[in-house]
Amino acid sequence: MRLLIHALTAMMGCAGNYIRTLAHELAEYRQHDFLFLVPESQADALPRAPNLSVLSKNVSGLHRLWFDQVALPRLIRRERIDVLFSTANFATFF
Repeated sequence: MRLLIHALTAMMGCAGNYIRTLAHELAEYRQHDFLFLVPESQADALPRAPNLSVLSKNVSGLHRLWFDQVALPRLIRRERIDVLFSTANFATFF
């Protein structure tokens, strides 16, 4: 199973710590693949494991709206994601 963890709002503090801890825990589940979508400031802090991938982006304002509504659904299809887990309030129209 392929899971996408959408954490673009996890910039610093508790949110950044949450994502790092989650990535360390999920690295143990080798039967699944995890793609973390995080801000560029958090990308280097995530662990490296064969079943973890990191995609980093900095988006805000209208770019964030476009990303969530257009680019993210494309990414989900391209990467053949089975499950989307979002760490913040977010939803696509379709």
